[in-house]
Amino acid sequence: MTLGAASNQEVEQIEKATDEEDDAAAAARRGQILWVRGLSRLQHQVIASILLYLLSHFHNAFTYLLTYLLTETISELSNNAEAERVQLKTNEKLKQQKKNSKYEECNATGLKSLADPSDSNWQRI
Repeated sequence: MTLGAASNQEVEQIEKATDEEDDAAAAARRGQILWVRGLSRLQHQVIASILLYLLSHFHNAFTYLLTYLLTETISELSNNAEAERVQLKTNEKLKQQKKNSKYEECNATGLKSLADPSDSNWQRI
């Protein structure tokens, strides 16, 4: 036998030990996985039972809270829509004022044909 060489029997013993270690590690992982699954199932059940308890005992409070939140949301949306309508009207007024100022400017310089809004040339400017 040479130095560093292993006999067949030694190789078989090493392989058996490795297989046993792999089996033990796999069993430990399976046990951990099952334990975590059981724990999360238990947590879900506890949370669900707490929510059911709260809903059954504080049903009216939840109803009022939801009604209040929905009312606030709806009023905020309508306020936003009203603000948007006001902004659009303001923009339209500004555009009209700008057109009127151009018309007055053209009138002041004596370019009556360019200043006339009914004139097709004025529309193209």
